[in-house]
Amino acid sequence: MIEDLPEPLKALYVSPGGRMLLRIGPAAEDGSVLDPERLGSFVSAMRAVDANVLGPAIQIFESNRLIARAYTIATCLAVAAILLILLIDFRSLADSVLALLPVLVGFVGLFAVMGLTGLPLNFANIIVMPFIFGIGVDAGVHIVHRWRDDATGVPRGLSGGTGRGILLTTLTTVIGFGCLALAQHRGIRGLGLTMVIGLTITLLACYTLLPAILRLRTATEDVHR
Repeated sequence: MIEDLPEPLKALYVSPGGRMLLRIGPAAEDGSVLDPERLGSFVSAMRAVDANVLGPAIQIFESNRLIARAYTIATCLAVAAILLILLIDFRSLADSVLALLPVLVGFVGLFAVMGLTGLPLNFANIIVMPFIFGIGVDAGVHIVHRWRDDATGVPRGLSGGTGRGILLTTLTTVIGFGCLALAQHRGIRGLGLTMVIGLTITLLACYTLLPAILRLRTATEDVHR
C-alpha cells in the first residue's frame, strides 16, 4: 500500500493534497517517444486523457513548436528586410530577386537532400541556416553587381575575378564547417553536414543557374534596344 512507503519516497509521488504522480510511457519495443514521428501523437493521446498533463515529452513538444514558430517568423522578417535592402541597392525588383535566387535554390536543394538522406532538421543544424542565407545572398549580390558593371563578361557576372572570389570565400567556409561533419557527436556532425550541403548547392547555383539567367537577360535587353 502507498501508506506503507517511507515518507521521502512517498513525497516523490504523492502531493500534500493527496494527488498521485502517474508516469506514462509507450512500450519499450515501440521506440523512443521523443522520435519526431511519434512525439506529436503521444502528446495528443495524453492530452485527450488530461489536458493539463506535464512531463519531459510535453516540454520537448512545446519547445519544438515554439522554436519552429519563432524561426518561421524570423525567417520571414529577415527575407523581407534583405529584399528591402537589395531594392534600395539595385533599384530593381528583378535584380534583387536574381541576387536571392542562388540561396533560394540552395535551401530547396538542402531540404531535398535532407529528406532523401534522412538528415533531421533539429535545434543544432537549424542554427546554421542564417549563415547559409547570408553567405548565399552575398554571393548573389556580387554576381549581379558584376553583371551590371560588365554585361558582356563571360561567364555573366563571374568575370573580373568575381567568380574566383566567390569560390574561394565559399569553399573556405565549407571546409571550416565540413570539419564538424567528422565529429562523433551526432548534433555537431549534422550541423556540419547541413552547412556543407547548403553552401555547395548554393555555389553550384551561382556558377550555373544565375549566369545562364543573366545571359538571357542580356540577350533580351539587347533585342529591346
